[in-house]
Amino acid sequence: RWKEPPKDALDTLVLRAECLDTASLDRHEQLDFTPFDPKLRRTEATLRGPDGGVFDVVKGAPDVVLRLCDEANRSSIGAVFAAKVE
Repeated sequence: RWKEPPKDALDTLVLRAECLDTASLDRHEQLDFTPFDPKLRRTEATLRGPDGGVFDVVKGAPDVVLRLCDEANRSSIGAVFAAKVE
């Protein structure tokens, strides 16, 4: 999907970043994709990395994404996020 035009402000920010390594992205295979669901407030994809490992990625509202993290990560990421928002 990174070869498609950006669909929103977040896509534009990420896909036009100077540090984006598109060659690295090309080594990942998209196995599944769930478009944005306004009830869930997120979109999801399942990828296979170059090492064969399969993992999920999520884009959505910060509070929604944080709820998907385990407790330890939720606390540390949440604290950093809150500090940057203030």
